[in-house]
Amino acid sequence: MTQLYRATAYEVIRDDGADVHVQVGEPVTVQGAPMVRLAHGVLVPATGWHATREAALAEAATTVEAWGNLLLEQAARLRQEASDV
Repeated sequence: MTQLYRATAYEVIRDDGADVHVQVGEPVTVQGAPMVRLAHGVLVPATGWHATREAALAEAATTVEAWGNLLLEQAARLRQEASDV
C-alpha cells in the first residue's frame, strides 16, 4: 500500500535542509524519494514513468481515492459495531 506523507504548512524540507513551497501537482524530492504534492499538503510517491503533471495527478488521485474508500469501509464497520452494542 502507498504510504502518504503530510507537508508541514504546505512546505517540505529539501535534502539540503531548505524549506520550499510546493504547488499542487508539483514534483519534489523528499529524503531522496520523488514525491508529488496534493491538496492539503499530502505528498504521495511519484514513480519514474510520470512524464506530465496530469499523469502524476491522476495517479495521486487514484491513491487518495483508494485511501478514502478504505476509510469509508472502516467507518461503516465501526457504525455497525456501535449499533450491535
